[in-house]
Amino acid sequence: MTALFDWARTWRPSSSATPELLLTRGGGGHLGLLEERFPGALLLSWAPRGAARVRRGRVLVEPEAALFAAAAQRALALGLNAYLANPPDAACPERPSEVELAEAVGILSRRATVEQGTLRAAARECLPNLEENLPVIFGEGIPLGSVVQSLSGAPVLVAGSGPSLPTIFPGLSQARDQLFVMAASSALRPLYDAGIRPDAVAILETRDRLGHFEGIPASELGRMILFADSGSFPGHLALPFGAKIVFHGAPGRWLAPIFGENSLVPNGGNIGTAMLVMAWMLGAQPVLAAGLDFAAPAGQHYAAGSGSSGMERKDAPKAMVPGWDGAPLEAGIDLVGYREQTETLLAGIAQLDGQARFEAVTLGGARVEGMQPTGWDAACRALPRELSHGFIETVERIASQREGLFREPSAREAIAGLEATLERIRQDPAGPVAAYVFTDPSDALLSMLVGSELLQDREEPQGLASGASPAIDRALGRVRSLGARGEELQRR
Repeated sequence: MTALFDWARTWRPSSSATPELLLTRGGGGHLGLLEERFPGALLLSWAPRGAARVRRGRVLVEPEAALFAAAAQRALALGLNAYLANPPDAACPERPSEVELAEAVGILSRRATVEQGTLRAAARECLPNLEENLPVIFGEGIPLGSVVQSLSGAPVLVAGSGPSLPTIFPGLSQARDQLFVMAASSALRPLYDAGIRPDAVAILETRDRLGHFEGIPASELGRMILFADSGSFPGHLALPFGAKIVFHGAPGRWLAPIFGENSLVPNGGNIGTAMLVMAWMLGAQPVLAAGLDFAAPAGQHYAAGSGSSGMERKDAPKAMVPGWDGAPLEAGIDLVGYREQTETLLAGIAQLDGQARFEAVTLGGARVEGMQPTGWDAACRALPRELSHGFIETVERIASQREGLFREPSAREAIAGLEATLERIRQDPAGPVAAYVFTDPSDALLSMLVGSELLQDREEPQGLASGASPAIDRALGRVRSLGARGEELQRR
């Protein structure tokens, strides 16, 4: 223990910037030394398994790896001046080890980079979009939960817009009637130009991506089903699709008591991930993935003709990731984060459903753990001669009858718990930033509401000089506005 105390007395940050966050490990008294030396910083320590969880003002000792990760990611996504205060194993031999903490923080830093982009868009786009979309959500929209398992046993092809997508076009044209095809909106045009009309299109883009649909006749859209995130750009939900199935990510999580937990889709901000999860929820067997590359081979991010072509961020940080054949591929840090979150979700699905099958049919991208490298030819040989499912009939019935789609409680009641949490954050003696970062359990919607506002204030010239209370006030105002608007629509 003396060695650990000596380390805590002598450890120095790697730069002159004032620490706002220290990520460390252990649950001993050395944390008090770090707290004394850096009184203005949040101190988050990953403690040994079985230790007590302790929250003391701006200090959190967390033994649960998942909860430590959630708190660390929330803090890192705020852009705090963060330092890894990682004692050597010689001074702190208990688990987690020095290497385990360093590796975890590396992964969380990449995820936080992705989340930070989501937070920047949240207050400006996601939440206003959600409020504007409420009439569709409570009106013509079909909750995803009402069609769960409607594709039970049917093979579903999930098509992303990665550069490998066109490699399956010839074979897909021949096997089209043996598959249900769900395409990302950015993949719609390459598919359509190849003479392939998907059964469904999925989108969660918060910004105007109507360009993804340019050149597709309204009559063709009318023969497709739209799967749209409730926080998507409102113009997407106004398109003349035959039916509109609404799912909820973080912004619409508060609607789950009304539309059911099965309308929630964890997606990590990536439509490819969302489609994999939705196909599994619909009962697909197997889920085939094409064009979900999570890499940019030869610097190419998108398939030719994709709705996202030309949107590559050439100057974004890069990493090298293993391809399906083991060869290294270039990928932006955001793609690395999307892939890692996809792998986490696939691992969770595998624990819930031992029969779930995810197969990669294009093998030009990054290797994804939890997905089998089947390849297109092998996948085609396993397809049924005839595709059988009741999905279209279920959608048509719900669209015409719309019975039992809403549940109690009212929108105001559904959002009351979130409002109470915001009040607790505002009143926390350690301040709103510490209260937000250390909130347990973590909540993606809370991050959208509070994290977005705190990040916005932090990036202003005055920073968080006001103590972050205005950010909480804005979040409370947003919550109350959503609840009032939702309840108004329920009464109609």
